[in-house]
Amino acid sequence: MSKFLKFKKLLNADEAVMLLSSLTNESVTTETLSTLVSEEFLNPIIGSDKVLAGFTEEEAEKIMDGEQGRMSLLCDIGVPASTWGGYVQEDADFFFTIADNDANQSFYFAAIKNTAPIKWDYTVNELESLDPRRQGNQTFLAPEIYRVAEIANTNSPNTPRDSAPNHKIIHNESYVTEIIGMPFPYHAGPRRENSHQSARTESVVEPPSRLLVIDSLLDLLADRRLNQSGVIQAILERHPGKRGLGQRTLETIFAAARKASSKEAQG
Repeated sequence: MSKFLKFKKLLNADEAVMLLSSLTNESVTTETLSTLVSEEFLNPIIGSDKVLAGFTEEEAEKIMDGEQGRMSLLCDIGVPASTWGGYVQEDADFFFTIADNDANQSFYFAAIKNTAPIKWDYTVNELESLDPRRQGNQTFLAPEIYRVAEIANTNSPNTPRDSAPNHKIIHNESYVTEIIGMPFPYHAGPRRENSHQSARTESVVEPPSRLLVIDSLLDLLADRRLNQSGVIQAILERHPGKRGLGQRTLETIFAAARKASSKEAQG
């Protein structure tokens, strides 16, 4: 085992097996890892190497019925599965991973295909199955591996699982921003933040009504002698470095709002 493996925050299945083997001085297998997951000693993070779209149950059912479903949340840090059931398309091997937020609301997550743009509405052909039971979709938080190894190395066979992980997602209006219990940074592989930040903010198409509201607000501010550039500058000064409020993102949103308003005026 690499001596530097202990410095990683998220481990894939093979790395978790190697670390457990080293910590317990036993030959741990991937089957052992699966047992620890099924017995709820470990709660893996699902899809941390993919860009995920989260849907309400109603919207997920629309997708499974061959219709378009509207995305509620976008995620590029993975999600903790709250159930192994998911939603399976009849006569097809397609799964959603169900994750709960801190208000115990459930969202159904699937991976967005690399060829599909990031937007609001999806069909099943634009999504990839996200089976939470498949080890290729799982990554493990290193401190949890250490905790399980500590339990395994104790003499008592009846160690309670009161400290077993119970991760949940935290999100703002559109994006999963944090997983409870996971230290920053979250990504298991090379960080994709820069590439996906721009993609998800510039490719997502806002609903027309929202864009029209934004344009109307810009008009109101213009009456107070604050043009679009002034609005952007004011936002940047008031919220320096705040996620989703970068200059390029604001310019893109405002331009889309102006375009939507012009289109609406033309009937």
